[in-house]
Amino acid sequence: MLSVSKKIQKLKADRAFFIIFIIHLLLAFFHLVYSFRTEHWQCYVRSAFCLFIAVSIFLFQRPGFSVSILLYAYTLLYFNNFYNYTSFIMLIFAIIATPKLTIPALIIYGANLIPALVYRQNELPTIGIHVLNCIWITAFIEQVVIKKQPKTLQLTDDERTVLSQLAEGKLQKEVEPFTQNQVTQILKNAMNRNMCKTKQELLNLFIKENHASA
Repeated sequence: MLSVSKKIQKLKADRAFFIIFIIHLLLAFFHLVYSFRTEHWQCYVRSAFCLFIAVSIFLFQRPGFSVSILLYAYTLLYFNNFYNYTSFIMLIFAIIATPKLTIPALIIYGANLIPALVYRQNELPTIGIHVLNCIWITAFIEQVVIKKQPKTLQLTDDERTVLSQLAEGKLQKEVEPFTQNQVTQILKNAMNRNMCKTKQELLNLFIKENHASA
């Protein structure tokens, strides 16, 4: 298990999610402050979920963000009007962060639509409008919002240590001071954060960066 200092270092290396972590801590605070003015129970729920998302990001990074924001999105379906697409946009963000959640996330979202429809006392055509708008939002994100690799690699100290030794020609089992399984996990985390499809792609970028700065 990683120490607190290692978790903080790993989180800081993933700059976008470090910012999201800080923002959700602030959101939890502001929702709580706002609750004193309105005394509406939804403010407490929103504050609790924002804190839950922040803690999940700290403990589990991207997978933690995806699972926690999905739970928040499903809950918001029962709070927000069906013409509010915050829940679906949150679902899209969760899928982008952790693509393997795509199918279960969509199934659970769809399973919550009808109960939420009944709970909000909306008419049936509303669900058709909601679904169609979700489809075009998805198409827009896929075609227009293009995922780009970071300009420079975002790496922790451990990831730099591993890549440095691999760049020297060492095999994964020869990398020190880690076990082969640890090296595999370290590389996997670095690949996900830097949008690299293969270990070799990540290593080539690392070598190119370090050669340029040498």
